Amino acid sequence: MTEIVQSAGSALAIRRDQADWTPEQGQALLEMFNLGNAPHTVIRSYFHVCQTTGLDPFKRQIHLIERQSKFTPQTSIDGFRIVRDRSRVYDGDETFWCGDDGVWTDAWLRSEPPTACKFVLYVKGRTHPVTAVARWSEYVQTKRDGSVTSMWQRMAAHMLAKVAEALAIRKAFPDDTGGLYTDDEMMQADVIHEDGSSQPKGRKRSPGIMDLDAPPEPQLPAEQPQAGGMGTF
Repeated sequence: MTEIVQSAGSALAIRRDQADWTPEQGQALLEMFNLGNAPHTVIRSYFHVCQTTGLDPFKRQIHLIERQSKFTPQTSIDGFRIVRDRSRVYDGDETFWCGDDGVWTDAWLRSEPPTACKFVLYVKGRTHPVTAVARWSEYVQTKRDGSVTSMWQRMAAHMLAKVAEALAIRKAFPDDTGGLYTDDEMMQADVIHEDGSSQPKGRKRSPGIMDLDAPPEPQLPAEQPQAGGMGTF
C-alpha cells in the first residue's frame, strides 16, 4: 500500500473539479482495497461521498465495507471530526452519561456500563446546541454467544461516547456526512467470534443505516468502453 501511494504521489489526490475516479485512483482502489467485486455504480457513489466529505480513502480516512453484497461507506470518529473542524463553526462540546436512574453526569465512574450517553455539540451561529443521545442497548457490540466484546467491556463509556458524538456531528452537518457512518456505529451489524474475527449478521443493521445498494450493471458490448474514469481499470 505504501509503495502505491508513494509512486502515485499527488495523482491520488481528489480534486474538487473531478467527476469520477481517475485511472490512477481507480487502479489504487483495486490494488489497495480489493474493491474489484463492487459494481461501478457503487464505486461512483463512493467517489461522491469522498469528494463531499473531503475524506481521503488513500489515507485510510474513509473506506467501503461490503455486507451481504451491499456496500456502506464508513469512517472512524476521527473522520467525522475532520469534517467538523473543516466547517470552521465548531465551538466546543460536552459529554454526559447516565444510568438507569436517568441522572446525567459528566464523568462515568461506575463499574457497570452506562445506560446512555449524551453528546452536546456547540456550533457558531446556532441559538441552541446540537444534542444526540446513544443508548447502550442499541449500540453495544456483542459476540455470537451474546456476551459483550472485550473493547466494550473495558471502555464502555468511551465507546458509547464515540457513537453519540458521531450522531451529533451528523445532525449538525448533514450535507457533509449524509450516508456516512462510523465504524463504532456499524459494529453492531457484525457477529464477533471468540477469536476476535467478525462476519456480517445478515440483514440486521444499526438504526438508520442506509447502504449504497446499486442496481445490476448493464451488459455493454465488448468493444464499447464504459463512460468515465471507472471504465479504464
